[in-house]
Amino acid sequence: MAPIFKNLRYLTLSALFTGLLILCSMLSIPLGDARISLQLCAILLLGGILPLPYALCSLVVYLTLGALGLPVFAGFGAGAGVLFGPTGGFLFGFFPAILTQQLLFKLLSPRPGARPLSCIGATLCCYLCGALWYHIYLPQAPLWSVLSLCILPYLLPDALKILLSCLILKKVSFIKKSAD
Repeated sequence: MAPIFKNLRYLTLSALFTGLLILCSMLSIPLGDARISLQLCAILLLGGILPLPYALCSLVVYLTLGALGLPVFAGFGAGAGVLFGPTGGFLFGFFPAILTQQLLFKLLSPRPGARPLSCIGATLCCYLCGALWYHIYLPQAPLWSVLSLCILPYLLPDALKILLSCLILKKVSFIKKSAD
């Protein structure tokens, strides 16, 4: 495939992934004070399919749209208040999460389990960034409170998102191999 078409293909996929990320973020289920969305699943797919520059570009567009006031974040949230609020660390944590996912996958490939381990690593990276941000934002909150608010309610749903992402990525990698 000619380089110009390959770049156009990735730019198109980047735009489509921005839309998928918006859709997966907007569709959320309230669970007490928490919201469960497919946002992480979209991030894992983004990091697992697109090359790093295009994945990060898609994420920048998503965060910019939300910062400008479009209701693209979980639960139709929008604005700088969401982005720089107590849970903004999870949104900014998507950058190192995608980087971690791609690095782990490159380091672990072609060993079995490379895909799930890279997705788990990305999720843990996102947890770390989000929990640290939350704790810095609310320093009076004890560490256990931060963990019980920011991470524990999401462990099982995120494990299911990792599983779903890995299943989709396995199918997509098969399609990519047969198309090349």
